[in-house]
Amino acid sequence: MKLEWDFSELNSFADRLNNISDFETHLMTATREIAKALHKALVTRTPVVTGKLKQGWNNSGNLSFTVQKVKGGYMVELTNNVEYASCVNYGHPSHNQFN
Repeated sequence: MKLEWDFSELNSFADRLNNISDFETHLMTATREIAKALHKALVTRTPVVTGKLKQGWNNSGNLSFTVQKVKGGYMVELTNNVEYASCVNYGHPSHNQFN
């Protein structure tokens, strides 16, 4: 049995990618869109008692995330400035945790 593979469309796609002069700009834009979707999901899944923690995902009305180019890709960092946010995420420390 003989198998034949046609990579012409894949090669054509690779050529088009190589010809995009501002590929990094498109990649950063796509990463920001993914970060926005992640931010929205994170806000939606944040538990609400007073609403303060959910509001902490926004910083002065702006989305509280950054996108940075790092070696090998991009890094998205989502921040919440509410002091007890990490306790909600990782659990509250016990008052007698050392006993």
